[in-house]
Amino acid sequence: MGLFNRIRKRVNSSVNIQTTNTKDEFYNEKIDTWYNLYSGDLVLGKGKGLNLPKAIIDECCKTAVHEFNFNITTSNQDLLYTNQFLQKNVILMATHLTIGGAVALKPYISENRVGLVIVPATNFIAKFDSFGDLQEVLFKSIIKEDRTVFTLIEDHVYNKATKEYRIDYTLYKSNAYGLTNTTTYGSQCPLSDCSETRGLDDWVVFEDVDRHLCVVKTLGNTQYVNVGQSIFAPALDLIEEADNQFDRVMWEYEGGEMAIQANAELFHKTGSSNKPENYVLPEGRERLYVALYGASNDFNIDTFAPALRDSAYWVGMNNLLRRIEFNCGLSYGILSDANEQAKTATEIVTSKQRYYITIENIRSVLVECIDEILGNIAFLSGRVGHPLSDTAYKVEYDIEDGVMTSSEDKLNEKLLLVDKGVLTVDEFKEWYYSKKNK
Repeated sequence: MGLFNRIRKRVNSSVNIQTTNTKDEFYNEKIDTWYNLYSGDLVLGKGKGLNLPKAIIDECCKTAVHEFNFNITTSNQDLLYTNQFLQKNVILMATHLTIGGAVALKPYISENRVGLVIVPATNFIAKFDSFGDLQEVLFKSIIKEDRTVFTLIEDHVYNKATKEYRIDYTLYKSNAYGLTNTTTYGSQCPLSDCSETRGLDDWVVFEDVDRHLCVVKTLGNTQYVNVGQSIFAPALDLIEEADNQFDRVMWEYEGGEMAIQANAELFHKTGSSNKPENYVLPEGRERLYVALYGASNDFNIDTFAPALRDSAYWVGMNNLLRRIEFNCGLSYGILSDANEQAKTATEIVTSKQRYYITIENIRSVLVECIDEILGNIAFLSGRVGHPLSDTAYKVEYDIEDGVMTSSEDKLNEKLLLVDKGVLTVDEFKEWYYSKKNK
Protein backbone atom coordinates (compact mmCIF):
# COMPACT_ATOMS: atom_id res chain seq x y z
CA MET A 1 0.00 0.00 0.00
CA GLY A 2 3.02 2.29 -0.15
CA LEU A 3 2.13 5.63 1.33
CA PHE A 4 -0.44 4.19 3.71
CA ASN A 5 2.07 1.74 5.14
CA ARG A 6 4.68 4.47 5.62
CA ILE A 7 2.35 6.64 7.68
CA ARG A 8 0.27 3.99 9.42
CA LYS A 9 2.17 3.30 12.66
CA ARG A 10 0.14 2.48 15.75
CA VAL A 11 1.37 4.34 18.82
CA ASN A 12 1.52 2.60 22.19
CA SER A 13 2.58 4.50 25.29
CA SER A 14 4.46 1.50 26.61
CA VAL A 15 6.92 1.38 23.73
CA ASN A 16 9.95 3.56 23.17
CA ILE A 17 9.02 6.38 20.81
CA GLN A 18 11.73 7.10 18.28
CA THR A 19 12.33 10.61 16.97
CA THR A 20 11.34 10.87 13.33
CA ASN A 21 11.31 13.50 10.63
CA THR A 22 8.19 12.35 8.80
CA LYS A 23 7.61 14.03 5.46
CA ASP A 24 4.17 15.52 4.91
CA GLU A 25 2.75 13.09 2.36
CA PHE A 26 -0.50 15.05 2.28
CA TYR A 27 1.14 17.86 0.33
CA ASN A 28 -0.03 18.01 -3.27
CA GLU A 29 1.41 20.74 -5.46
CA LYS A 30 -1.71 21.11 -7.62
CA ILE A 31 -4.10 21.37 -4.69
CA ASP A 32 -1.79 23.75 -2.84
CA THR A 33 -1.60 25.95 -5.95
CA TRP A 34 -5.39 26.02 -6.32
CA TYR A 35 -5.93 27.12 -2.72
CA ASN A 36 -3.20 29.76 -2.94
CA LEU A 37 -4.76 31.15 -6.12
CA TYR A 38 -8.17 31.32 -4.45
CA SER A 39 -6.83 33.09 -1.37
CA GLY A 40 -4.82 35.54 -3.48
CA ASP A 41 -1.49 34.40 -2.00
CA LEU A 42 -0.40 33.37 -5.50
CA VAL A 43 -0.79 35.42 -8.69
CA LEU A 44 -0.04 33.87 -12.07
CA GLY A 45 0.52 37.15 -13.91
CA LYS A 46 3.24 39.72 -13.44
CA GLY A 47 1.06 42.31 -11.68
CA LYS A 48 -1.36 42.21 -8.77
CA GLY A 49 -3.87 40.13 -10.70
CA LEU A 50 -7.67 40.12 -10.85
CA ASN A 51 -8.14 37.21 -8.40
CA LEU A 52 -10.27 35.47 -11.03
CA PRO A 53 -10.06 32.05 -9.27
CA LYS A 54 -11.92 33.45 -6.25
CA ALA A 55 -14.48 35.16 -8.47
CA ILE A 56 -15.12 31.90 -10.35
CA ILE A 57 -15.42 29.76 -7.21
CA ASP A 58 -17.62 32.23 -5.32
CA GLU A 59 -19.97 32.67 -8.26
CA CYS A 60 -20.37 28.92 -8.83
CA CYS A 61 -20.93 28.16 -5.14
CA LYS A 62 -23.37 31.03 -4.70
CA THR A 63 -25.42 29.80 -7.65
CA ALA A 64 -25.23 26.13 -6.61
CA VAL A 65 -26.55 26.65 -3.07
CA HIS A 66 -28.93 29.56 -3.77
CA GLU A 67 -31.93 27.35 -4.55
CA PHE A 68 -30.53 24.19 -2.99
CA ASN A 69 -32.75 23.34 -0.01
CA PHE A 70 -33.01 20.09 1.94
CA ASN A 71 -34.43 18.84 5.21
CA ILE A 72 -34.68 15.59 7.16
CA THR A 73 -37.66 14.15 8.98
CA THR A 74 -36.49 12.17 12.00
CA SER A 75 -36.59 12.09 15.79
CA ASN A 76 -32.92 11.13 16.10
CA GLN A 77 -30.95 13.99 17.65
CA ASP A 78 -27.66 13.10 15.95
CA LEU A 79 -29.32 13.21 12.54
CA LEU A 80 -31.08 16.46 13.35
CA TYR A 81 -27.77 18.00 14.43
CA THR A 82 -26.08 16.73 11.26
CA ASN A 83 -28.89 18.17 9.14
CA GLN A 84 -28.50 21.57 10.80
CA PHE A 85 -24.72 21.41 10.45
CA LEU A 86 -24.94 20.61 6.73
CA GLN A 87 -27.53 23.32 6.07
CA LYS A 88 -25.29 25.87 7.76
CA ASN A 89 -22.10 24.71 6.05
CA VAL A 90 -23.28 23.57 2.62
CA ILE A 91 -21.55 26.52 0.96
CA LEU A 92 -18.31 25.65 2.79
CA MET A 93 -18.59 22.09 1.50
CA ALA A 94 -19.22 23.38 -2.04
CA THR A 95 -16.30 25.82 -1.76
CA HIS A 96 -13.78 23.14 -0.77
CA LEU A 97 -15.17 20.83 -3.46
CA THR A 98 -14.77 23.41 -6.23
CA ILE A 99 -11.38 24.77 -5.11
CA GLY A 100 -9.55 21.53 -4.35
CA GLY A 101 -11.56 19.22 -6.58
CA ALA A 102 -12.41 17.00 -3.61
CA VAL A 103 -13.99 17.15 -0.15
CA ALA A 104 -14.33 14.67 2.70
CA LEU A 105 -16.89 14.36 5.50
CA LYS A 106 -15.55 12.73 8.65
CA PRO A 107 -17.90 11.73 11.48
CA TYR A 108 -16.59 11.59 15.04
CA ILE A 109 -17.88 10.49 18.44
CA SER A 110 -17.68 12.80 21.44
CA GLU A 111 -19.32 11.99 24.77
CA ASN A 112 -21.66 9.45 23.14
CA ARG A 113 -22.81 11.93 20.52
CA VAL A 114 -21.94 11.90 16.83
CA GLY A 115 -20.53 15.02 15.18
CA LEU A 116 -19.20 15.87 11.75
CA VAL A 117 -16.16 17.61 10.24
CA ILE A 118 -15.74 18.94 6.69
CA VAL A 119 -12.17 18.24 5.52
CA PRO A 120 -10.52 20.03 2.54
CA ALA A 121 -8.45 18.14 -0.02
CA THR A 122 -5.25 19.49 1.57
CA ASN A 123 -5.84 17.39 4.71
CA PHE A 124 -6.81 13.93 3.50
CA ILE A 125 -5.67 11.11 1.24
CA ALA A 126 -8.21 8.58 -0.03
CA LYS A 127 -7.92 5.14 -1.56
CA PHE A 128 -10.70 3.37 -3.49
CA ASP A 129 -11.05 -0.27 -4.53
CA SER A 130 -11.53 -1.42 -8.12
CA PHE A 131 -15.30 -0.99 -7.80
CA GLY A 132 -14.98 2.64 -6.80
CA ASP A 133 -15.89 2.04 -3.16
CA LEU A 134 -13.98 3.97 -0.52
CA GLN A 135 -11.45 1.69 1.16
CA GLU A 136 -9.11 3.84 3.25
CA VAL A 137 -8.76 7.50 4.20
CA LEU A 138 -5.95 9.25 6.03
CA PHE A 139 -6.75 12.53 7.76
CA LYS A 140 -4.35 15.16 9.05
CA SER A 141 -5.24 17.56 11.87
CA ILE A 142 -3.05 20.32 13.28
CA ILE A 143 -3.31 21.04 17.02
CA LYS A 144 -1.38 23.94 18.53
CA GLU A 145 -0.73 24.07 22.27
CA ASP A 146 1.49 26.86 23.54
CA ARG A 147 4.72 26.54 21.53
CA THR A 148 4.16 22.92 20.56
CA VAL A 149 2.44 21.92 17.35
CA PHE A 150 0.90 18.45 17.21
CA THR A 151 -0.03 16.64 14.00
CA LEU A 152 -2.68 13.93 14.39
CA ILE A 153 -2.92 11.30 11.65
CA GLU A 154 -6.12 9.26 11.56
CA ASP A 155 -6.16 6.13 9.42
CA HIS A 156 -9.74 4.99 8.63
CA VAL A 157 -9.78 1.54 6.99
CA TYR A 158 -12.82 -0.47 5.91
CA ASN A 159 -12.47 -4.19 5.15
CA LYS A 160 -15.35 -5.19 2.90
CA ALA A 161 -14.68 -8.92 3.33
CA THR A 162 -14.77 -8.93 7.13
CA LYS A 163 -17.13 -5.92 7.44
CA GLU A 164 -14.67 -4.44 9.93
CA TYR A 165 -14.01 -0.72 10.28
CA ARG A 166 -10.83 0.33 12.06
CA ILE A 167 -9.34 3.69 13.02
CA ASP A 168 -5.67 4.04 14.00
CA TYR A 169 -4.38 7.24 15.58
CA THR A 170 -0.78 8.46 15.32
CA LEU A 171 0.48 11.68 16.92
CA TYR A 172 3.56 13.75 16.12
CA LYS A 173 4.88 16.83 17.87
CA SER A 174 7.30 19.56 16.99
CA ASN A 175 8.47 22.78 18.59
CA ALA A 176 9.58 24.20 15.25
CA TYR A 177 6.88 22.96 12.90
CA GLY A 178 4.59 25.86 12.03
CA LEU A 179 1.07 25.77 10.65
CA THR A 180 2.33 26.68 7.17
CA ASN A 181 5.13 24.12 7.14
CA THR A 182 4.61 21.40 4.54
CA THR A 183 7.73 19.30 4.96
CA THR A 184 7.83 17.47 8.31
CA TYR A 185 5.70 16.55 11.33
CA GLY A 186 8.44 16.24 13.94
CA SER A 187 8.75 13.34 16.35
CA GLN A 188 6.21 10.61 16.99
CA CYS A 189 4.76 10.73 20.50
CA PRO A 190 2.06 9.10 22.68
CA LEU A 191 -1.51 10.39 22.33
CA SER A 192 -1.41 11.41 25.99
CA ASP A 193 1.08 14.21 25.19
CA CYS A 194 -1.69 16.35 23.73
CA SER A 195 -4.71 17.43 25.76
CA GLU A 196 -7.09 17.06 22.80
CA THR A 197 -6.03 13.46 22.05
CA ARG A 198 -5.47 12.30 25.62
CA GLY A 199 -8.82 10.50 25.76
CA LEU A 200 -8.31 8.62 22.49
CA ASP A 201 -7.40 4.96 22.30
CA ASP A 202 -4.56 4.02 20.00
CA TRP A 203 -7.09 2.28 17.80
CA VAL A 204 -10.78 1.50 17.66
CA VAL A 205 -12.73 -1.16 15.72
CA PHE A 206 -16.38 -1.30 14.63
CA GLU A 207 -17.70 -4.69 13.54
CA ASP A 208 -20.55 -5.62 11.20
CA VAL A 209 -20.27 -2.41 9.16
CA ASP A 210 -21.59 -2.39 5.60
CA ARG A 211 -19.75 0.70 4.32
CA HIS A 212 -16.92 3.11 4.92
CA LEU A 213 -18.13 5.61 7.52
CA CYS A 214 -16.43 8.60 5.89
CA VAL A 215 -17.54 10.22 2.64
CA VAL A 216 -15.08 11.36 -0.03
CA LYS A 217 -16.27 12.97 -3.26
CA THR A 218 -14.34 14.44 -6.17
CA LEU A 219 -15.29 16.92 -8.88
CA GLY A 220 -14.25 16.92 -12.52
CA ASN A 221 -12.65 13.51 -12.30
CA THR A 222 -13.64 10.08 -13.62
CA GLN A 223 -10.92 8.08 -11.86
CA TYR A 224 -11.26 6.87 -8.30
CA VAL A 225 -8.48 8.90 -6.78
CA ASN A 226 -8.18 11.52 -4.10
CA VAL A 227 -7.52 14.44 -6.43
CA GLY A 228 -10.32 15.80 -8.59
CA GLN A 229 -10.01 19.06 -10.45
CA SER A 230 -10.63 22.64 -9.43
CA ILE A 231 -13.34 24.49 -11.35
CA PHE A 232 -10.78 26.99 -12.66
CA ALA A 233 -8.00 24.47 -13.40
CA PRO A 234 -8.78 24.22 -17.16
CA ALA A 235 -8.22 27.96 -17.54
CA LEU A 236 -4.99 28.58 -15.62
CA ASP A 237 -3.02 29.68 -18.69
CA LEU A 238 -5.83 32.01 -19.72
CA ILE A 239 -6.08 33.42 -16.19
CA GLU A 240 -2.37 34.22 -16.35
CA GLU A 241 -2.88 36.01 -19.67
CA ALA A 242 -5.84 37.96 -18.25
CA ASP A 243 -3.76 39.06 -15.26
CA ASN A 244 -1.01 40.26 -17.60
CA GLN A 245 -3.55 42.02 -19.82
CA PHE A 246 -5.02 43.81 -16.80
CA ASP A 247 -1.50 44.88 -15.84
CA ARG A 248 -1.11 46.35 -19.34
CA VAL A 249 -4.33 48.31 -18.93
CA MET A 250 -3.20 49.68 -15.57
CA TRP A 251 0.19 50.57 -17.08
CA GLU A 252 -1.57 52.38 -19.92
CA TYR A 253 -3.53 54.46 -17.43
CA GLU A 254 -0.46 55.19 -15.34
CA GLY A 255 1.75 55.95 -18.31
CA GLY A 256 -0.94 58.10 -19.89
CA GLU A 257 -1.45 60.39 -16.92
CA MET A 258 -1.14 64.05 -17.82
CA ALA A 259 2.10 65.59 -16.58
CA ILE A 260 3.55 69.09 -16.58
CA GLN A 261 7.22 68.92 -17.58
CA ALA A 262 9.04 72.01 -16.38
CA ASN A 263 12.57 73.25 -16.00
CA ALA A 264 13.64 72.48 -12.43
CA GLU A 265 14.71 76.11 -12.01
CA LEU A 266 11.04 77.13 -12.09
CA PHE A 267 10.36 75.29 -8.81
CA HIS A 268 11.15 76.53 -5.32
CA LYS A 269 14.68 75.60 -4.21
CA THR A 270 15.58 75.13 -0.53
CA GLY A 271 19.37 75.06 -0.88
CA SER A 272 22.09 76.66 -2.93
CA SER A 273 23.10 73.51 -4.80
CA ASN A 274 21.28 72.08 -7.81
CA LYS A 275 20.69 68.66 -6.22
CA PRO A 276 17.22 67.20 -7.05
CA GLU A 277 16.28 66.91 -3.39
CA ASN A 278 16.58 70.68 -2.98
CA TYR A 279 13.75 71.38 -5.41
CA VAL A 280 10.24 71.39 -3.87
CA LEU A 281 7.27 70.39 -6.04
CA PRO A 282 3.77 71.73 -5.23
CA GLU A 283 2.42 69.79 -2.23
CA GLY A 284 -0.20 67.23 -3.20
CA ARG A 285 0.59 67.60 -6.90
CA GLU A 286 3.88 65.72 -7.03
CA ARG A 287 2.54 63.27 -9.65
CA LEU A 288 1.38 66.09 -11.90
CA TYR A 289 4.72 67.88 -12.17
CA VAL A 290 7.95 66.48 -13.59
CA ALA A 291 11.03 68.56 -12.81
CA LEU A 292 13.62 68.38 -15.59
CA TYR A 293 17.07 68.90 -14.11
CA GLY A 294 19.78 70.32 -16.32
CA ALA A 295 17.29 71.44 -18.99
CA SER A 296 18.43 74.01 -21.52
CA ASN A 297 17.81 77.67 -20.69
CA ASP A 298 15.31 78.10 -23.54
CA PHE A 299 13.05 75.30 -22.16
CA ASN A 300 10.44 76.26 -19.59
CA ILE A 301 7.16 74.25 -19.58
CA ASP A 302 5.69 71.48 -21.73
CA THR A 303 2.50 69.43 -21.27
CA PHE A 304 2.61 65.64 -21.60
CA ALA A 305 -0.90 64.27 -22.35
CA PRO A 306 -0.84 61.21 -24.66
CA ALA A 307 -4.05 59.67 -26.02
CA LEU A 308 -5.08 56.56 -24.13
CA ARG A 309 -5.28 53.25 -25.99
CA ASP A 310 -7.35 51.54 -23.29
CA SER A 311 -10.29 50.64 -25.57
CA ALA A 312 -8.23 48.12 -27.52
CA TYR A 313 -6.81 46.67 -24.30
CA TRP A 314 -10.30 46.22 -22.80
CA VAL A 315 -11.53 44.46 -25.94
CA GLY A 316 -8.63 42.02 -25.61
CA MET A 317 -9.38 41.61 -21.91
CA ASN A 318 -13.04 40.86 -22.60
CA ASN A 319 -12.13 38.21 -25.17
CA LEU A 320 -9.82 36.55 -22.65
CA LEU A 321 -12.55 36.59 -19.99
CA ARG A 322 -14.97 34.93 -22.42
CA ARG A 323 -12.47 32.14 -23.11
CA ILE A 324 -12.03 31.67 -19.36
CA GLU A 325 -15.81 31.46 -18.93
CA PHE A 326 -15.98 28.84 -21.68
CA ASN A 327 -13.15 26.71 -20.25
CA CYS A 328 -14.58 26.84 -16.71
CA GLY A 329 -18.12 25.99 -17.72
CA LEU A 330 -19.55 29.45 -17.00
CA SER A 331 -22.06 31.38 -19.04
CA TYR A 332 -20.93 34.51 -20.86
CA GLY A 333 -21.34 37.69 -18.85
CA ILE A 334 -20.36 36.29 -15.45
CA LEU A 335 -16.80 37.59 -15.77
CA SER A 336 -16.91 39.36 -19.12
CA ASP A 337 -18.96 42.32 -20.26
CA ALA A 338 -22.15 40.76 -21.58
CA ASN A 339 -23.11 43.87 -23.55
CA GLU A 340 -19.81 44.37 -25.36
CA GLN A 341 -20.31 41.72 -27.99
CA ALA A 342 -23.56 40.92 -29.73
CA LYS A 343 -24.65 37.31 -29.37
CA THR A 344 -27.22 35.21 -31.17
CA ALA A 345 -30.13 33.58 -29.32
CA THR A 346 -28.54 30.18 -29.90
CA GLU A 347 -25.27 31.30 -28.32
CA ILE A 348 -27.11 32.69 -25.28
CA VAL A 349 -28.98 29.41 -24.75
CA THR A 350 -25.80 27.35 -25.23
CA SER A 351 -23.96 29.57 -22.77
CA LYS A 352 -26.66 29.15 -20.12
CA GLN A 353 -26.80 25.42 -20.76
CA ARG A 354 -23.05 25.14 -20.19
CA TYR A 355 -23.35 26.91 -16.81
CA TYR A 356 -26.41 24.81 -15.93
CA ILE A 357 -24.38 21.60 -16.41
CA THR A 358 -21.59 22.97 -14.20
CA ILE A 359 -24.00 23.85 -11.40
CA GLU A 360 -25.84 20.53 -11.71
CA ASN A 361 -22.54 18.64 -11.38
CA ILE A 362 -21.77 20.50 -8.14
CA ARG A 363 -25.26 19.91 -6.79
CA SER A 364 -25.24 16.21 -7.63
CA VAL A 365 -22.03 15.77 -5.61
CA LEU A 366 -23.55 17.71 -2.70
CA VAL A 367 -26.63 15.46 -2.75
CA GLU A 368 -24.42 12.36 -2.71
CA CYS A 369 -22.45 13.75 0.22
CA ILE A 370 -25.58 14.53 2.22
CA ASP A 371 -27.32 11.21 1.53
CA GLU A 372 -24.27 9.10 2.33
CA ILE A 373 -23.16 10.93 5.48
CA LEU A 374 -26.68 10.87 6.96
CA GLY A 375 -26.72 7.08 6.53
CA ASN A 376 -23.31 6.83 8.20
CA ILE A 377 -24.37 9.09 11.08
CA ALA A 378 -27.48 6.96 11.56
CA PHE A 379 -25.31 3.86 11.90
CA LEU A 380 -22.87 5.45 14.35
CA SER A 381 -25.71 6.95 16.38
CA GLY A 382 -27.06 3.47 16.98
CA ARG A 383 -23.65 2.13 17.97
CA VAL A 384 -23.09 4.76 20.67
CA GLY A 385 -26.42 4.16 22.39
CA HIS A 386 -28.76 6.44 20.46
CA PRO A 387 -30.64 4.05 18.14
CA LEU A 388 -32.98 5.52 15.59
CA SER A 389 -36.56 5.71 16.83
CA ASP A 390 -37.61 5.75 13.19
CA THR A 391 -35.26 3.85 10.90
CA ALA A 392 -37.17 5.15 7.89
CA TYR A 393 -35.91 8.73 8.22
CA LYS A 394 -36.65 10.81 5.17
CA VAL A 395 -34.56 13.42 3.35
CA GLU A 396 -36.41 15.85 1.09
CA TYR A 397 -34.75 18.15 -1.46
CA ASP A 398 -36.17 21.32 -2.97
CA ILE A 399 -33.77 22.27 -5.76
CA GLU A 400 -34.87 24.78 -8.37
CA ASP A 401 -33.38 25.80 -11.69
CA GLY A 402 -32.34 29.42 -11.41
CA VAL A 403 -29.77 29.19 -14.21
CA MET A 404 -31.99 28.43 -17.20
CA THR A 405 -35.20 30.01 -15.83
CA SER A 406 -35.42 33.45 -14.24
CA SER A 407 -37.66 34.30 -11.26
CA GLU A 408 -39.94 36.28 -13.56
CA ASP A 409 -40.32 33.28 -15.89
CA LYS A 410 -41.25 31.05 -12.94
CA LEU A 411 -43.82 33.54 -11.70
CA ASN A 412 -45.44 33.84 -15.14
CA GLU A 413 -45.50 30.05 -15.46
CA LYS A 414 -47.29 29.68 -12.11
CA LEU A 415 -49.80 32.42 -13.00
CA LEU A 416 -50.52 30.65 -16.28
CA LEU A 417 -51.19 27.40 -14.40
CA VAL A 418 -53.63 29.28 -12.14
CA ASP A 419 -55.41 30.72 -15.20
CA LYS A 420 -55.70 27.24 -16.70
CA GLY A 421 -57.10 25.85 -13.44
CA VAL A 422 -54.14 23.51 -12.88
CA LEU A 423 -53.15 25.36 -9.67
CA THR A 424 -55.55 26.82 -7.13
CA VAL A 425 -55.10 30.33 -5.80
CA ASP A 426 -54.24 28.91 -2.37
CA GLU A 427 -51.57 26.65 -3.88
CA PHE A 428 -50.11 29.64 -5.73
CA LYS A 429 -50.07 31.71 -2.53
CA GLU A 430 -48.31 28.90 -0.64
CA TRP A 431 -45.64 28.65 -3.37
CA TYR A 432 -45.22 32.42 -3.68
CA TYR A 433 -44.84 33.18 0.02
CA SER A 434 -42.58 30.20 0.59
CA LYS A 435 -40.19 31.65 -2.02
CA LYS A 436 -40.47 35.15 -0.55
CA ASN A 437 -39.48 33.86 2.91
CA LYS A 438 -36.37 31.98 1.73
